[in-house]
Amino acid sequence: MNVLTPDESAETLQPRKILIAIDQLGDSSESLIAYSLLVTQNILCDYTLLYCLKTFDKAEIISKKIDNILENIKRKHIFFTDKKCNVNISSENLLEAILQFEQEIGINCLMINSSNLLDTHTMDNLAQSILFRVSSNVLVIPPNVALSFPNNIGVLIEEHEVSNLEKLTTLNVFLSAYKDIFINFVLFTDSEEILEQERKVLGEYNNFFDSNFKFTFIVQDLKDYRIFFKNIEENHSNAAVIVWNENSPFFKYYLNDTSKQFPCSPKFPVYYPKLSESIHDIDLAITPFI
Repeated sequence: MNVLTPDESAETLQPRKILIAIDQLGDSSESLIAYSLLVTQNILCDYTLLYCLKTFDKAEIISKKIDNILENIKRKHIFFTDKKCNVNISSENLLEAILQFEQEIGINCLMINSSNLLDTHTMDNLAQSILFRVSSNVLVIPPNVALSFPNNIGVLIEEHEVSNLEKLTTLNVFLSAYKDIFINFVLFTDSEEILEQERKVLGEYNNFFDSNFKFTFIVQDLKDYRIFFKNIEENHSNAAVIVWNENSPFFKYYLNDTSKQFPCSPKFPVYYPKLSESIHDIDLAITPFI
């Protein structure tokens, strides 16, 4: 694997396309934008900030408010000093506008808030619909996220599949570039009897990743995201990764009935990698959330 250095020509780098989608203007949106810029600060990105007009919104007033938010972030945070964020104000609803971006331009990662409410353990209906409908990688960020670079990442492992490993390629590259990041893989098992059989997963991921990490095995009949979040929170994680897999028992419960509220963490962002990439196709150091 070749990781390009800052001295190499920028012409060889392909910017990652980051779409930051907000549905209201306030503190939660400012946190969403700032965190998105923070975790991608060391890589080349094309940023687009998407806002969809409400019934009584006026585009020129909204544009000024967004400019003020971006200026506030630039004034407060050094990681935004050399970044440029293109603003797109749409008359579509947010979900349809995102799907149009995916079709016409393509997105490496979509950044959204989990909710406009503080300290909630479930996504709101809009965030849930976006997560289920878009095909891009998605980073779901709580509105009161701490603006600190992730150094302890919890990863949910359901079962070993090559496609799941390929969806974690960006995380692998990131860990190769930042040796001080700790990663905790959490594997659920149905019983003590099959625990040893499932330990083979450890070997597969051990070969795939090169970093400081550990495995946590949970013998638990009920496969529940809340148990995963609780576990990694107790291990001081400040970010989580859940590989998107529509065939998993974790997802089926919600996919079969989308009226059920999808769980999230009120304390840290959760990255849902949906796109598979070969480790040999990536040449630059990137964050785990693209």
